[in-house]
Amino acid sequence: MVHNERGEGRLGVVIWLLLMAAGIFVAVRTIPTRMAVLELHDFADSQVQLAGTMTRVKTDDILKSVLDKAKELEIPLEKKDLDLDVRPNDLRMTMKHRVVVNLEVYEWVWDFNEEFTHLRM
Repeated sequence: MVHNERGEGRLGVVIWLLLMAAGIFVAVRTIPTRMAVLELHDFADSQVQLAGTMTRVKTDDILKSVLDKAKELEIPLEKKDLDLDVRPNDLRMTMKHRVVVNLEVYEWVWDFNEEFTHLRM
């Protein structure tokens, strides 16, 4: 008896295509969010660095600028999530926030606890 074996593995191709599609879907959902969070952290760090060069630090202005940037980037951040500590020798901003990435079948929660410190000039 002769069997027709041509090496066709359609199931393997379908599984790999599904895995690749799932990976692309997760990347499309997570990478822009992660980039926005990194941009917010860079902005907050630069604001603290800039405030370190000022003789009079207006904490409300710095916090408002960071909150405005978070709103612009569509990152959920409230004033209670920020703390700016002005000391004689340095400035320290603490930012604690949570970002939820909706993957349709799963919600991926990212918790951030960042601290930005700069010496005063």
